Amino acid sequence: MHQDQGQSSEDTIFGKAYLTEKEAARFLNLTTKWFQNKRLTGDGIPFVKLGGAVRYSAKTILQYIKEATRTNSSQ
Repeated sequence: MHQDQGQSSEDTIFGKAYLTEKEAARFLNLTTKWFQNKRLTGDGIPFVKLGGAVRYSAKTILQYIKEATRTNSSQ
């Protein structure tokens, strides 16, 4: 497994620092359509656009999960 310098294993998913939409969807058990809709509305996971390719930072995905974590259903 190759990691860029400065990337810790805590900043990767599937050994990658950046995931495709499909990989991010698989990791979060969501559909690619969810990601597409959230990109249009602007309330999803922040993404990077490299040329025409959309990528999601593993670090950002993990932060999104942390921020979405709740201790009860009234939150």
